Amino acid sequence: MTLRLANPSALVARLAATLTLRGHVVGATGSAPLTWILGAEDGPGAIEHDASGGVGRILVLSWIGAHPDARAPVLRRLWTLEERCRATALPTLTLRLAPLAGPDSPLWRKLAESQPAARLGRKLVHPVLESDVVEAMDRALRGTATWGGWQELGGPDILSVSDLAALARASRPAPGGAWEPDPDALAEQHLIEPDVWARWSGIEPGSVVAEAARWAA
Repeated sequence: MTLRLANPSALVARLAATLTLRGHVVGATGSAPLTWILGAEDGPGAIEHDASGGVGRILVLSWIGAHPDARAPVLRRLWTLEERCRATALPTLTLRLAPLAGPDSPLWRKLAESQPAARLGRKLVHPVLESDVVEAMDRALRGTATWGGWQELGGPDILSVSDLAALARASRPAPGGAWEPDPDALAEQHLIEPDVWARWSGIEPGSVVAEAARWAA
């Protein structure tokens, strides 16, 4: 599968790089089918030019909480991006993500070294394993999960951000993390129904609590 990136965010670049380990190709030309992957800092202008004639499709990586009236600017930008991509002639799939957790995930590493502010620490979220997100993307790209509409990807655990930080500290990841999403966007995440995207993808979302214990071993 050929993937095309337009000024990719760190999230898009990282997940696309992981997909190359599964046989997908990033940045090649003249190979079909072509899938554009976009995130918060991207725009569909290059797609509209490159995919004239309706060739290709779009995968939007968004955050849970994307909405035109969101307080966090990134969530408003993502809503605008989602709408503009849906307005193209190209088939579009939007994946709205919960906080990504993994031994090398930027947020996981950030929470291990930075105690969240009290209000943010009380926020309840559905952290999702980064490996499950990559698996869902791979299945959608290969056609084993339907392409179109939107899905909210979160894990089965409901944890406060403080609880998530405690798990991260216990696993002792490498330093140098980053907020992903930023704290304002993280504060606007809402609880979801993980069974919905599990049925769509054919994946049973893994438990961050269980995996974190393994990472700490």
